[in-house]
Amino acid sequence: MTPAGPTDFGVLFRLWRLRRGLNQRQLAALMSYDSSYISHIECGRHVPTQAVVLRAEAVLRTGGAIVEAAVADGAALRERVSPAKALSILGVGAVVDQEIASLHLSREWVHCSVARTIRNVGTEPINRYTAYVDVDRDPVNASASAAYYSSDPITWDELRFHAEIDTAPGEPLDFQVVHDRDAYKQIAVRFETGGARFPIYPGRSAVVTHSYRVRAQKWGPYFRRDIRTPTEELRVIIRFDIEANRVRGSVTSLNSEEPEEIVPALARRAGNLTLRWAGSAPSLQSVYEFRW
Repeated sequence: MTPAGPTDFGVLFRLWRLRRGLNQRQLAALMSYDSSYISHIECGRHVPTQAVVLRAEAVLRTGGAIVEAAVADGAALRERVSPAKALSILGVGAVVDQEIASLHLSREWVHCSVARTIRNVGTEPINRYTAYVDVDRDPVNASASAAYYSSDPITWDELRFHAEIDTAPGEPLDFQVVHDRDAYKQIAVRFETGGARFPIYPGRSAVVTHSYRVRAQKWGPYFRRDIRTPTEELRVIIRFDIEANRVRGSVTSLNSEEPEEIVPALARRAGNLTLRWAGSAPSLQSVYEFRW
């Protein structure tokens, strides 16, 4: 029999959708369903199947709350399913518990470092991850940037790309170049060095850090982080050894046609400026940007 009104699952499902800043259409797109189906679930007109519950957990990352609500409501779940198992069933092998993205700007060089605490929520060891170098000297004028990098591309000698894992501290990890363009690099970092392997096994975590540098004249007045993997916490730290005025932040996500302002903390010490910002559970495909 079709429920007469919203169930516990439907109510909680809607609350988590709102908490993640998504409307029904946007959540439907992330879950690969029709928006009317999302509405029916929230109103209690449809009892969610196991596939729906697990996909909702993977997208909304409720810590298992909506899975428990589905079990209590008698949805099509014959056993309790942990959040990790829900992600695994949907083919999500890893989540980022924390990302700390750091930038240091001086007059000659810009140094970037990204440290990610990667947790294996799948059933197979994780042996690699993907790192990106994506530089834009003039974000407002793409053609001008392209022309500039065409005549003065970013080289690997300049980058000095380095990656390591905390289970083998100080040892540079092997990596393979996937895409190599004038101002864009995609890199497959392998969790191995000198013939030794350091996989992240199911249920375990490790901190993977990659870093690189770019000549200051090749870096534009901004820093951007794209959320491509389910992430629990994002932290950004920018140190300015140069003049920086009117530093501001914004986030663009599926639920906003225009960027939304975010306010970082700014501190000056000995004439230098440091920006710090932290946010929890950033939405997938959202873009965080800081400009100066």
